[in-house]
Amino acid sequence: MSKRVLLTGSTGLIGRHVARALHGKHQLILASHAGHPIPEGRTLPFDLREAGKITTWLDSLTPDVVVHTAAVTSADAAVQSPEEAELLNVTATRTIAEWCAMRGARMIHFSTDFVFDGTKSGWTEFEKPVPLSWYGETKLKSEVMVREALENHVILRPILVYGRADALSRLNFPLLVLDKLRAGETMRITADQFRMPTYAGDVAVAVDQLLEHSFSGVMHLAGPDYVSVYSFAERVAASFGLNRELLHPVSTHEMQFLAERPLISGFDTSLAQSEIGWSPTGIDQGLSQMKEDMVL
Repeated sequence: MSKRVLLTGSTGLIGRHVARALHGKHQLILASHAGHPIPEGRTLPFDLREAGKITTWLDSLTPDVVVHTAAVTSADAAVQSPEEAELLNVTATRTIAEWCAMRGARMIHFSTDFVFDGTKSGWTEFEKPVPLSWYGETKLKSEVMVREALENHVILRPILVYGRADALSRLNFPLLVLDKLRAGETMRITADQFRMPTYAGDVAVAVDQLLEHSFSGVMHLAGPDYVSVYSFAERVAASFGLNRELLHPVSTHEMQFLAERPLISGFDTSLAQSEIGWSPTGIDQGLSQMKEDMVL
């Protein structure tokens, strides 16, 4: 059944892949701060930091579902602009959730693995989050706002989402690696941080399935491979035939990030497997798909 779906952050990586997956199936309303056009249709420029205007804006659009991907997603950027992170990640999310509750709309909200403290892998949806950074705190607050506002919601927590699409608002990790290596520049990459990289196309498939699904609550999404960030960069270089010697492994301490990051980040995805048949793409296949997207 076709629905009116409002997609915030439509020029971000997840937003672009969700728009691609839903195109032709649903009545898409694409929104982004920049308002850049994307292949699936015209994007509506709207600044979610203008919290006082969000309710009127939503009333004018009347979506059946809001897929909320827009956020301050950089942990360091959240440190640099804490008020903006609070406004966009928490206040705007709360306003959208309250509107969805009043209008009977479904909300699919994106959070992050950074709500956990990095002391282990295999986190389930039922364990208590303990964020290390302001970014993680704002995303955890956003989760609370959504849960308290309405029952008909899904909170998705992916890990290190990667992929390729046109008109992206910012580079994701493999694209940054490709840019640097193609320019012959060296890169210092953390070797003591471990992640389960998640292909953006798989995330979009999950959103598509959850539009019609009755599931409500938190759901973890992650790829099947558990690797160090440095190892991930090496596999990017190998997949695209670039010089791995330009990659230099370093410790998190040496990188001197503004925000603390979890060293270990891995999810138990059995809930997603049982509810929506989650069968994620491995790194090599995901990178291969990225190469195909670059040719198109």
